[in-house]
Amino acid sequence: MKKYLSFIFSMLSMLCTAQVGEICNWDENKAAAVVLTFDDWLTTHPTVVVPALQERNMTATFYFIAKDMSSTKGAQLRKAVELGNEIGNHSYTHPQADSAIAVEVRKAKQVIDSALGGQYVYTFDYPYGTVSNMLFDTVRESGHIAARGVWSPANYRYNFASTVNDYYNIRTVGVGGSGVTTTKAFASHLTKIINGGGLLTYLYHGVAKSGDYANVTKEIFYEELDTIQSLRSKLWVTTLANAVKYHREKLCANLQEIEKSEKCILISLTDTLPDSIYNQPLTLKIYNQGKTFNRVYQGKEENDCPIVFQNYEYVLFRALPDGGDICLEYGDWDVTAVSQVENDNTVRVANHVITVTTTATASVVVYSAKGAVIAKKTGSCQLRVDKVGTYIVSIDSKSQKIVIK
Repeated sequence: MKKYLSFIFSMLSMLCTAQVGEICNWDENKAAAVVLTFDDWLTTHPTVVVPALQERNMTATFYFIAKDMSSTKGAQLRKAVELGNEIGNHSYTHPQADSAIAVEVRKAKQVIDSALGGQYVYTFDYPYGTVSNMLFDTVRESGHIAARGVWSPANYRYNFASTVNDYYNIRTVGVGGSGVTTTKAFASHLTKIINGGGLLTYLYHGVAKSGDYANVTKEIFYEELDTIQSLRSKLWVTTLANAVKYHREKLCANLQEIEKSEKCILISLTDTLPDSIYNQPLTLKIYNQGKTFNRVYQGKEENDCPIVFQNYEYVLFRALPDGGDICLEYGDWDVTAVSQVENDNTVRVANHVITVTTTATASVVVYSAKGAVIAKKTGSCQLRVDKVGTYIVSIDSKSQKIVIK
């Protein structure tokens, strides 16, 4: 009887979730996640790699050998963290035997945690790729949420971790040396992960310094970064800690509609993981049924959840599991700024490029940070929002409000 009631409750929860919206597999509803990892904090990592990432608005995970800590390297690591990068644990002395690694895991984490000054180490990198069940237990019990190995990916699907231990032996694509050595080979894995929807990590050692282990030239490295950059609309480029937090939260999160009125929708987002560690915002896709949300906030009214994207069918925004009830307020398009359409009628609405083609004599102008479109004169126009579809916008010349039909 208990199993039957549990099944009924689960089905009702799924129906409720389906009505209000869904939790996206990855941030901003991207198709897949990509993590760049760099081992050993070699001399060109702070001088070449970090600046190249910053120029492209990317972040990565760098694994540090704790015995190499110095005041200079500590400052370099803190600078990388300030830019959004993750610093991970690569043991204390880089031994090879699993028993030797196990002895060093906790000590190395303490050294790096202390040097980072508040930014804690969440992921581990096995020296020489040495793994064992004993090491999985040691790494997990010492406060790490995941670990990366050195073996090639077994699959590219979203559910890459069927057990908890799978998070502690995440597969990776080696770059340079015996790994991929051409941009074409590098890109082939991006195609696979986009199709599979999972998590892809790349493993680098040397970059732009001849003589370093598995060195990748600066030119090839830049080509690889630019290849990822060209696919950013489909890829979430992040750190390993953020990707694992998101994946684990999403798999156990529950989205529920609490209340709905003419003014707003109230929903809850919860998960079963400890909030002190698993604090990665999830992207929610909430169906708006042709209406417009002017504002989204969570918990207290001052805690705004910025809208990532909104169209006729749905709205995207980030919210924190267990961060309090989420309120989505209905309203008209909020016109806060207007500018002339330029460059072949291409305008930007809610951070997404659209194309405007007038069907009357109206002179179409744009725009609001929340997605407003307006016309100087009464008329109508067609808007194609990415690949979603075509919408007719009627302009009320008196109120200057916009109704999407």
